[in-house]
Amino acid sequence: SQVLAMIGPMLEDSRHRISIISPYFVPGKQGSSFFVRQVGAGTGVRVLTNSLAANDVAMVYGGYSKSRPALLRGGVQIWELKPLPGVETQRSMFGSSGASLHTKALAADSSRLFVGSYNLDPRSTSLNCEQGVFASDPVLAAELAQRFEHMTAGQRAWQVTLDQAGNLRWTDGERSL
Repeated sequence: SQVLAMIGPMLEDSRHRISIISPYFVPGKQGSSFFVRQVGAGTGVRVLTNSLAANDVAMVYGGYSKSRPALLRGGVQIWELKPLPGVETQRSMFGSSGASLHTKALAADSSRLFVGSYNLDPRSTSLNCEQGVFASDPVLAAELAQRFEHMTAGQRAWQVTLDQAGNLRWTDGERSL
């Protein structure tokens, strides 16, 4: 993937923070290891993706859920978008237009960003014809960071964490599951 060939170095060079917004986030073992290494090197990594309730492709959520424990143990921060109130997501094996999160964007160190059609998943890397725009612009990167904060607020998303026993927890500031 030419898009991944461009995103990779941008993320590798990050020293402070990586923010990822991807409705279909399936990093696999290699991607998960990369993000955990970034955290170990001192770079904060945070991800916003769809919750199962907001996801229109259950297979994608299943692929992502396999990576989730290792990411969380490695210090990656994860939020899952809640479904839109009053909107029923139509799920299928291959997708529909019902998912509530469609943005695909990455920001690195509040100075560089990517916005495009690329999801961090195997289909985008190997099968789909993806495209996007890369920019080195602190103003746009700051706006994307602000958007991330807005989208991960408790009324919009669950923060996924591990409790003391290593069990998954979804919290929105008022409720925990």
